[in-house]
Amino acid sequence: MCGIFGIIDSKEINIDNFNNSLLKLKHRGPDNQSSIKINKNIAFGHVRLSIIDLSNNNNQPYNYKNKYFLIFNGEIFNYVEIKDLLVKKGYKFRTSGDTEVLLYSYIEWGENCVNKFNGMWSFAIYDKQKNKLFCSRDRFGIKPFYYYHKDNIFYFSSEIKSILNYNTKLKSPNEKIIYNFLYNNLGSECEQTWFKEIKRLSPSSNLIFQSNNLSVTKYWDYPHKDNSFDDFKTSKIKVKSLMDESVNLRLRSDVPVSTTLSSGLDSNIITSLVSKLSNSKFETFTVFSDQKMFNKNEKKYYKNNAVLDESILVKEEFSNYNVNPNFLKLDHKGYLQKLKKCIYHLESGHSSTALVSALKIYEGAKERNIKVILEGQGADELFGGYIDETYLMTLSKYLVNFRFICFFKLIISLFRSKPLKELLKIEINKLSRYNFFNSLKNLILRNNITTKKYALIDDKLTSNYFVNKHKKGLVNLLSYADALSMSCGIESRLPFMDYKLVEYASGLKYEYKINQTTGKYILRESLKQIIPKKVYESKVKLGFTTPIDKFLKSENQFKKILYKDSNLSLIDNTKKNILLNRYFSGNFKNSEFIYKILTIIIWENTFINSK
Repeated sequence: MCGIFGIIDSKEINIDNFNNSLLKLKHRGPDNQSSIKINKNIAFGHVRLSIIDLSNNNNQPYNYKNKYFLIFNGEIFNYVEIKDLLVKKGYKFRTSGDTEVLLYSYIEWGENCVNKFNGMWSFAIYDKQKNKLFCSRDRFGIKPFYYYHKDNIFYFSSEIKSILNYNTKLKSPNEKIIYNFLYNNLGSECEQTWFKEIKRLSPSSNLIFQSNNLSVTKYWDYPHKDNSFDDFKTSKIKVKSLMDESVNLRLRSDVPVSTTLSSGLDSNIITSLVSKLSNSKFETFTVFSDQKMFNKNEKKYYKNNAVLDESILVKEEFSNYNVNPNFLKLDHKGYLQKLKKCIYHLESGHSSTALVSALKIYEGAKERNIKVILEGQGADELFGGYIDETYLMTLSKYLVNFRFICFFKLIISLFRSKPLKELLKIEINKLSRYNFFNSLKNLILRNNITTKKYALIDDKLTSNYFVNKHKKGLVNLLSYADALSMSCGIESRLPFMDYKLVEYASGLKYEYKINQTTGKYILRESLKQIIPKKVYESKVKLGFTTPIDKFLKSENQFKKILYKDSNLSLIDNTKKNILLNRYFSGNFKNSEFIYKILTIIIWENTFINSK
């Protein structure tokens, strides 16, 4: 796991400026930083976090016979199997890692090599003979790839800050994207970034830059066929087998592996599988906030006085596993400084109040000298974990198929599990991705703080709800997981993002994933025997729950930033301050919206106003 930075320019490259810009990525690769000037117009840089084959032979940029040059960020988990194929074809290896495997795969199979990879990556290969740059990003966008292209100039990097450092003229805000973030919750699923002229390569895409021409093509997409011919028992066995295989691959490491552990299903599944496969105790990390920190407004999403302190259930259940548990308490002290660090590494604002909780885990892992951590991202989107969003869909299916008993059972279950007011809000939010309903919602909320409006940016949706969740919202989650883990020199591995598992689970029947008010049904049933009973039976979904309202109102430092005038032409400071007055006097309840404003102002102060 590393960071990459490269430049192709018609003018001679200033190597001192290049190396200085490369060091903006040092947190991603604390073990080695190297660069090479291939010729006066092309430079490659790499920062390395050593995970597999720790020897210096795997340092990059990797040069093969002065014909091919590679810089690579990520892991090819099935490199052992691919290496065997290449050895049979006559290739000889001098290392035992995946870097050399990746380069030889390209030499052997060309651009089609990426179809053989099971892993997460962003990389660039320069073919000197063809004067061709080939770049690629993994299927789901786990690893980032940013670029700038104009005339005869092409910059690319794992993080935007290296590009900005090399060319400070690119510090120009993309107000269309910021507007869509504020009102439409747009995140990293979009090709455009918060900087007007800098883009991100889309997931499952290859990029070629040759003769000053740039082309982007998709090499993978979600399968259109389904697995409806498999009965539930067969599907359970297959899901369990694919999960075993995925975790096994992601345990390939020459450094110790750890896991996150919450009270939820996903992290418990991964921890239980690792525990079963591990020969010794491994570290787990749990972040929590005291139950008393959550106010009434934040508890409204849950009935029956749900426990929001993640540590309580974990402390009851971790004895099931072969682990050394670490519990990390989150409170408002120091929260702002950690949020500023998050925004610096995200290079944008963000709507998730869980950012600091995630950072807390990675910082805790770093203190324990951990370099690899397995996490549960992707299960909700793939297997139907966002159960609140599917109720209308499920009810309509029951009505169309005349399953009236199931229809009324679900209605009764809904009233028992969720407040009616919150269920209605969920459905209104789903409608708000359409321009008319979005404008209506914001008019009712009276939350307009902008000087102009931009059209809603939205991709065409497929008929498959689960694929849509995977393609859109998940990329945003993956973006912040990578940025925050790498800020601490931690490699985050995601077993639920194995492409074989995704391809199979994408085609499973709807009712295999959602059963009445139970989400991720087939996942629960497949792994039922190895997870604690309380976890298996629990339907409460927390996900790094943060008492953000309490935090925002607890210290004046938050107010000081929020009331500070923005220099963005998009923001009407008078309107913003009126809304803040309503919020702090208790007349505006949406602390999540205020939090988004806070992250915008922090981003502006960090990247636009700073020298």
